[in-house]
Amino acid sequence: MFYLSLSSLFIVISCQCPSIRVSVSSTEQCATPIKHNVVLKEAMDKYSDCLDTCDCRSHPNTWTQVSHLDMTNSSQSCPSAWAVVETFNVRACGRQLSRTGSCDSVFYSTHGTKYTQVSGRIKGYQYNSPNAFESFINGYTSLDSWYIDGISLTHGRPGSRIHVWSFVNAYYETTSFNEWKCPCMLSSSSTWPYTIPVFVGENYFCATGSRNTPGASVLVDNPLWDGVGCTGDNTCCQFNQPPWFCRTLPAPTTDDLEVRICADQDTSNENIYISNLELYVK
Repeated sequence: MFYLSLSSLFIVISCQCPSIRVSVSSTEQCATPIKHNVVLKEAMDKYSDCLDTCDCRSHPNTWTQVSHLDMTNSSQSCPSAWAVVETFNVRACGRQLSRTGSCDSVFYSTHGTKYTQVSGRIKGYQYNSPNAFESFINGYTSLDSWYIDGISLTHGRPGSRIHVWSFVNAYYETTSFNEWKCPCMLSSSSTWPYTIPVFVGENYFCATGSRNTPGASVLVDNPLWDGVGCTGDNTCCQFNQPPWFCRTLPAPTTDDLEVRICADQDTSNENIYISNLELYVK
């Protein structure tokens, strides 16, 4: 495991009500640094993005950013717990080389902030054949295990993790094996014959990078969990309205956030890569 302190990126996003007209001055108010005078280059974009997050749409709120990984920025690198891949002009972070299933973990510090809500987004890429919830279906039923092929976001320490959000990577849209899909990939006349983990519930996104059987490569043409690229019966681009998620926790906490990249098979068979990661607490 790798513990990452992001004090240099500890900022507050102050969202204005949607009725306020966006202007340069109000945009600047939306991203006010409180440590080290950090000014993010995406400050202009943050204003419109934060309005779409949680209950910011109805009244002002303040969010503390605890992570910002952007592998399109050549000055940034993967945390040491993750391996970098560079292919077809894409840089991203995935599991370290493994001959078995594994979860590779990074903790992001909340700096002791007490919070009840978590929001954010992840942009990812699929390598070869992740299979959604198949590992859970096959008996990996603990939150501490590789219960999905994808990204698991939790707080708390191993053995007492609390689920926040899951970013599930399904195999491909047209597969006839439902255990390799998510429920949102089935037609309205079909029923998914399996069970979503109780600790996940409705708190997940699901995506695939391929319409048909993918090859053994990183599928850079269709990023994961961005809310676009669904075809046919696949409604996962509408389910929970990606790319932004928002989760209200059952109890306040000051725990750090843990991001695990998980898959139940070796890395030559499947991997999931993160190119962009943003997490906020309030």
